[in-house]
Amino acid sequence: KVGLNERLKIDFTIDKQGADNFIPPSFKDFTVLAGPSQATNFSMINGSTSFSQTYSYIIQPTKKGILNITSASIEYNGRIIKSNALKITVTDAVNIPKDANDPRYVASENIHLVAEVSNRNPFIGQSISVVYKLYVNINKVSVRNTRETQSPAFNGFWNQDMPVENLEVQDGTYQGQAHKFVVVKKSVLIPQKSGKLILDPMEIEITAGVPIGRSDLFGNMIFNNINYVVSTGKQIIDVKALPLEGKPENFSGAVGNFKFLVTTDKTTLKLNETAQVKVELQGTGNLKLVDLPKLVTPNGLEVYEPDHQEKIVTSLQGMSGTVYNQYTIVPQFKGKYKIPNLNFSYFNPIEKKYHNLSAPDILIEAPYGKNPGSETTSTTKQNVVVADESIRYIHNNTTFTAKDKSVFFGTTNFYLWLLSPLLLIPIALIIGNKYKQRANDILGNKR
Repeated sequence: KVGLNERLKIDFTIDKQGADNFIPPSFKDFTVLAGPSQATNFSMINGSTSFSQTYSYIIQPTKKGILNITSASIEYNGRIIKSNALKITVTDAVNIPKDANDPRYVASENIHLVAEVSNRNPFIGQSISVVYKLYVNINKVSVRNTRETQSPAFNGFWNQDMPVENLEVQDGTYQGQAHKFVVVKKSVLIPQKSGKLILDPMEIEITAGVPIGRSDLFGNMIFNNINYVVSTGKQIIDVKALPLEGKPENFSGAVGNFKFLVTTDKTTLKLNETAQVKVELQGTGNLKLVDLPKLVTPNGLEVYEPDHQEKIVTSLQGMSGTVYNQYTIVPQFKGKYKIPNLNFSYFNPIEKKYHNLSAPDILIEAPYGKNPGSETTSTTKQNVVVADESIRYIHNNTTFTAKDKSVFFGTTNFYLWLLSPLLLIPIALIIGNKYKQRANDILGNKR
C-alpha cells in the first residue's frame, strides 16, 4: 500500500545460474523512475554454494486504486519461467515526513509546480488563462533535468496552448521567499458548461540535487541527486451559467464585447453583374465558437454559399479580431431588392448583461434585365452564337486541306538544284588556274 506521491522498489530474483533474456512487466499505470539495475550474488559456505540474480526497478503509481503488476519472465534451460503477479493499493498522496536530512523532504520544500488561473469563477464562454510555473529555491536545491510525465486535461473546456519557446529564468517569490521560476506551459480555456469543472494536474519529473552538507577536496558542495515528481494538484473552476433574464431569442452563445456589421460593395448592378455582401463580427470574446446569422435574400436575388474567413489573434487575455461570411449575390431580373436586416446578440461578462445588435436593410437595384414573370417554367436549349469576341469551344475533330497541292520532289528543277554544286566545281578550277598563271607572269605584270 503506497500513496500516490510515493515510490516503491520491486525486485525480480532467480536462483538459477545461466538464466537469460529477462522480460519485465509493462508497468502499466506506473512511471519507471529507475531501472533495471542488475545484481548477482554468489556464495559458498561449507562446500554449499548459492546463487541469485536480481533485476530491480523503482516505480511510482500514476493513479489511485488497486493496480496490477503483471508477471515478468526469463529463459532458463530452454524453458520460460514467470514470476508471480502483484496487486498494489494506491491511496491519496501522503505528507512527506519533516526530516531535514531526507532529500525528498528538502526537495518538496524548495521545488514547486504552480498553476496560476486568471479567473476561477467565469461565465460559460468567458476566456480564462492558466500559466504553469516551476519555482525553485536555488539556495537550497539545484535542478538538472525535467520531464513532463503527465499533461493537464481540460475536460469541459475549449482549449488552446500558447507557445513557450524558451524557458527563461525569472526572479519571483513563493510564499514570501525568493525563488527562481520558469514558465513551462500556457493555455487559454473557454468553459463549455456550468458547474464545478476540474483541471487535472500537470506533473513533472525532476532530477534534483540536494546538498548533503559536505564538500569535496576542492571545496565544491557535494549533492545527493534524486528523482522527484512535482504536481500542480487538481484545480477547480466554478463556472457560472449565463442568466436567463434578458436573454434574447436569437442568442447563440457569443460571450465578449462585439460589433456587428453587414456591408455590400455595390448597390446597383448591371445584367449578370455580382455583388459581395459581408456579414462580419468584430471584437473580443469566443470568436472561434460563434455562429454568424445567415443572410436571407428575396426571390429573384440568387445567393451562393458564403466564403468564411477568420482573422483572430489568441493571447492570454483571450481572442480578438474578426470573423465574417462573404456572400455573392446575382439578380435574376431587373427591379429593386431589399435584403432584410440581420440581428446578432451577445453576453458581456464584465457588464453581466445581454446586447442585441442590428444591421440595417440593404437595397439592391438592378435596372437592366428581364422583367419578373417574363420566363416560363420550361427551359429550351439554345444554340451558342459564336461572335468575334466570344469564347470559341474546342472542336474534337477537324480536317486540314493544303493550299498548294504541287510537289517539288522529283521535278526537273529539283535535280538542277541538286546538281548545280557539281557543275560549279570545274568552273572554279579553270578560274583558279588563270589566276595562278597571271601571278607567275612577272614581266607581264610589270607591263
